[in-house]
Amino acid sequence: MQDEPAPIRPFRLNANDRAILALLEEDAKRTTTEIASILGISRTTVKNRIDRMRDHGVIKRYTIELENPSAEEGRPSTAFFVVQLKRPICRIVYQSIRGWPELLQAWSVTGETDFLVLVRTTDSERIEHLRERLIRHPEVRNVTRQLVLQDWVRRVQPSADSMVAP
Repeated sequence: MQDEPAPIRPFRLNANDRAILALLEEDAKRTTTEIASILGISRTTVKNRIDRMRDHGVIKRYTIELENPSAEEGRPSTAFFVVQLKRPICRIVYQSIRGWPELLQAWSVTGETDFLVLVRTTDSERIEHLRERLIRHPEVRNVTRQLVLQDWVRRVQPSADSMVAP
């Protein structure tokens, strides 16, 4: 008789996980020792929790954000594109923009707006170029551009019942 495989148990973020994620989001270069000191938990616990979150897909990649780009690149610009579609088929429009390196996030939403797109570029001219590309899509009725003037806070705060299956 063969043993049945163990059931897949969902991974739940606990308070330490959320605190670790918040600290890493503020500064991804923080060491496990520094995080442990800030949170008042052991370095081994921090390392194990980070490893588990990475293994379960909670932490997908590590990245950097440039604070002062070189002068020739211009000042970073972030914008939302508020998109109204001819038909409610966000998937088709998303398929056409998913390869944009400037694309940060995209959402299907309710209300008069159908689709929200968040982009970040090295200058506002590039944002306008992307808006023009998007407005030419055959399924797009209208695109409104909203530039981000000030980024006040950026957090990763999954709800207490967030689960990621292994």
